[in-house]
Amino acid sequence: MVTFKEFNEANNNDDYIGKTAVYATRDTSGGGTTNFTAKSEVIKHDKKFNVLTLADGTKLNTVVHQRKDKNLYNKRDFYILEGKFKNLLATGALVASSAFGDFVQDWSKFYQTDGSSNDPAKIEKAKKNEARATAVLDAGFSVPFDAKKAISVAASIFDGDDGHNAAEIEDYLEKTGAVESGYRTKVQSGDGPARSYWQVEPKTAMDLVKNSSAYFGPKFKKTFGEDALKILQGYNEQQMSDLLLKNDALAASMAAAKWIASPW
Repeated sequence: MVTFKEFNEANNNDDYIGKTAVYATRDTSGGGTTNFTAKSEVIKHDKKFNVLTLADGTKLNTVVHQRKDKNLYNKRDFYILEGKFKNLLATGALVASSAFGDFVQDWSKFYQTDGSSNDPAKIEKAKKNEARATAVLDAGFSVPFDAKKAISVAASIFDGDDGHNAAEIEDYLEKTGAVESGYRTKVQSGDGPARSYWQVEPKTAMDLVKNSSAYFGPKFKKTFGEDALKILQGYNEQQMSDLLLKNDALAASMAAAKWIASPW
């Protein structure tokens, strides 16, 4: 992801065709970045009137949107995205049935996992969870400071892994926290085992550090300590549960690792 201002200055206002714009679908007043939910390819650039036309019919004014960052609250503020979503658009894989369809489907299949099941009961459960997740994101949400800080750490650690950049990881982690906990609790309801805003189960974290250890490389060790991976590999379920509850950065990193280890 690059902001419009950065992209515009780097490309001399010339190179928009074929790029993906991510834009806000409504005005907000309370802060946050989660109203940036619609994505579409730029198909026309009217330089005389400074207007970009997107494949979904949306028109964006490039003069109005010379902003410094994506923490914006005005309808149709936007930034330029390159990477996964651009590739999906190019292959026709990204459909416009829902502004959150890509994340919600990925979350259902790869994070919750019910969405990838052939079991009729799990399929029905997945549909209900997907509807709930879409409603949560559509309503908008705020990410608390402690979660933002942890997400930034995790995104930096896994930036570039399996073709996902830090902006994509931040986006998915922000949405994961919103649909998993609403950023209201770090303990799963009903005495469940999951901990943290991202509701990571201790057994999942234990499996990741043991069986997907390649993801926890130099950047992870630089952040948490040279022996961090080895220490975590020796943790039992209770120790991991306590750590996920106490250490937001570690919990966000485990959530990110879960995403990176999936086919997302």
